[in-house]
Formats: sequence, structure tokens, C-alpha cells
Amino acid sequence: MGPAGPAGPAGEGCEAAYGGLYNTAVGEFCTQPGEIIAMTFSDGYPAAGMHCDGDHSIVLESDGVYEIQYAMRADSKGCTLLNLAVTNDGSVIPCSRITEKACSSCGFTMSGAAVVEARKGAHLHFIAYSDGCACFMLQEGVNLMMYVKKLGDLKGSDPDPAYGRERGRDREFEREREREREFERERGYDKDRYPLL
Repeated sequence: MGPAGPAGPAGEGCEAAYGGLYNTAVGEFCTQPGEIIAMTFSDGYPAAGMHCDGDHSIVLESDGVYEIQYAMRADSKGCTLLNLAVTNDGSVIPCSRITEKACSSCGFTMSGAAVVEARKGAHLHFIAYSDGCACFMLQEGVNLMMYVKKLGDLKGSDPDPAYGRERGRDREFEREREREREFERERGYDKDRYPLL
């Protein structure tokens, strides 16, 4: 196999961006009428083009159209209408609101998905609220999740040039490292496997 040729022109489309949060901690949360609870998470998924702000929100690193998936598994200790939704910088995304009648001693799973236009720096929170006083126990295993994926750029939106240049340099550096690895593998030497040789 010969040496790699020059890189071709960049293709159309947006920069990859994905990431999310999930929770495996078992715990209780209670709702009061008019009170909004921001869910907290114990772990995060691999991410690119976004990052987590502590254990409760995802921060977007570029303008775009995003798909958000979210879910909860819990047991109810009372009867009430439980609402779940995602907020974009504190405002409920209208198409993200889902409602379930949660009854005492009943386990339930709620899940939803939404597509939203969002700006760089936006904070996404997964929230719960109800029309009455009730307590909920999160079940064992993964009991909360919020996953975000960028579908495309906003129409008429120019990406941040500094961000694009930085991501381009990172990609070029990674391509150069892969070319070096391929060259060394062809000659029977792999410094990733044998770094001290």
C-alpha cells in the first residue's frame, strides 16, 4: 500500500455534536404544586461539540438543530399527574412536555423526544413537575437519561470561525497521527503497543 494522498475538500454538513447524561443512583424526589425540579445525573455519555455543566445540564458549543431524547423509570408513592420536559436556557421546549398519571405503588416509564433550534452556550435541563404533592423513587439501573444529538446547522447561521478552525486543526492532527501509525504498522512497529521501544 502506498502513502496516503492529500486530504480532499471538506464535505457538506455540520460538525458532529452529541452527548448526554444518565443516572444509576437510586433515590427519591418529591414534587409540590408549582415547583419545578431539575433532575440530577450520576454519569455522562461520551460527548463531542457539547459538555456537561456539573451533574444537571448539557451546554451546547455551537448553534444548530438538535434532537433531544429523555426518559425516566420510577415508582410513585402517590397519585398525581407527573410532567417531564426539557428546558432551553430556562424556557420549556413546548414539544418536549410529556404527562403521565402516576398512581401509588405503581412503577412507570416515561420517555420522549424533541427537536429544537438552539444557540451556542444554551443550557439544556431535564425537569419534572406535577399538579400535586407526590414522591417518586427512581428504580434500579439506568433510571434517568437525556441524550442530545446535532442534526444540522441553523439556516442563515454562520458557525463560529474560531471554533471551526480549532476543530479543523484537531482533525488534521488526528489524521496525521493515523498516517504515522499506518506507516509504522507496515514496517512492523507500533509505538502505541510498544511505546518504550
